[in-house]
Amino acid sequence: MGNQENSDETLEEISKETLEVQAESKDGNDDFEIIDLQKVADEEHHHHRHYSKSGHHRSHSGSHKSNAHHSSSGHHKHRHHKKKLKWWKVLLIILGVIASLVVASAIVIAVMIGKGKAGLYERSKGKTANIQSDNSVDESDGIKMKDNWITHKGKIYEYNDEILTFYVMGIDKKSVDDDSAITMGQSDANFLITLNPKTKEMNVIAINRDTMIDLVVYDYGGSYVETRRGQLALQHAYGRNDVESAEHQMNAISQLFYGIPINGYVSLKLESIPVINDSVGGVTVTCNEDLTEKNSQLYEGATVNLVGNMAYDFVQERTKTYEGARRRLERQKIYIKSFVETAKTKIKGGNLTLIYDLYNALSSYMCTNLTVDQAAYLASIAKDYKFDMNNIRSLEGETVQGERYEEFNVDDEYLQDLIVEIFYSEVDTK
Repeated sequence: MGNQENSDETLEEISKETLEVQAESKDGNDDFEIIDLQKVADEEHHHHRHYSKSGHHRSHSGSHKSNAHHSSSGHHKHRHHKKKLKWWKVLLIILGVIASLVVASAIVIAVMIGKGKAGLYERSKGKTANIQSDNSVDESDGIKMKDNWITHKGKIYEYNDEILTFYVMGIDKKSVDDDSAITMGQSDANFLITLNPKTKEMNVIAINRDTMIDLVVYDYGGSYVETRRGQLALQHAYGRNDVESAEHQMNAISQLFYGIPINGYVSLKLESIPVINDSVGGVTVTCNEDLTEKNSQLYEGATVNLVGNMAYDFVQERTKTYEGARRRLERQKIYIKSFVETAKTKIKGGNLTLIYDLYNALSSYMCTNLTVDQAAYLASIAKDYKFDMNNIRSLEGETVQGERYEEFNVDDEYLQDLIVEIFYSEVDTK
């Protein structure tokens, strides 16, 4: 009975307090919640039983009654205000976490880019091309030549060690023309890409697959056999794996270009062409020769948006006519120009991860010594470089019919002029 009386007494007190709180709310003095009386009564009843067992409830009941109105009113005000503080604290914490993640991501990307740049330049540190001075400038005129200067056709040049050079090779493993070669495939497409940070120019040098070089022959165990004249495309066939073949090919190109340092290579299976092409939503070109035997839409003069395997047909098809390799190279130049312009438009339009995404998409088709950090650095600077058809060059020379296959002999004077133009800067001696 005592417990029931205490419970009724508590309900009376709580009802009175609630009416007072509601009255204050109606007067407009403050904004209060309407308390659920049954819930409060239940809580109070539980509270009462707890203290009854310990013998303290009755001794404090008078004090509890005397302060009931003030404590209840103050409690409601504080409780409402406390809820608001908690909500804002949660919001601030969320915003803080988001800001921290953004800053952390920016730092990670910056570190990747910095690391990538350092790694690329480390590969060419202290190296230059081996172009010899032609002694066309008289030092008796008071000009003091420096170690990294050369004279060429009456002018003085200095090697530009800020230039980044990359070798891109397209590998065809379907057939090997040289019976003695290991079957790692041929390098059918060969391009040197240079980036000049001083002028913000990108240049592409297209190299004929039939270019005659000092071909280094290895046996199946990787041991050196001999050096003989042979087509550039065949050098790739003499490796025991993709990496070794790519490195043999890169060394051959470097030697052809008088020892220029190459900062990185990308070896791509030609089956990757549709993947590369479709990564930018297709590439629009004008066909420079009739390829209707391969694809009815690729007639001479046709302007088409290449998608999927159509891009492969356009880039790879080699007509069975004299200098078919040279004409295919011209077609590849047309494709590269359009692809680069399309890719730059995508990057400038907000697709900043295009190169990184393409890097990942090509992983199963690609062999490269470029790291993700280095790819991130290249992606960060690519959109700032100028590029048009004038920036695509081809080596000049003469095609002759060899004993079995066509042979392209490079015009050495033109090659040296091209190397000086792209890889050197004229020195102002005035």
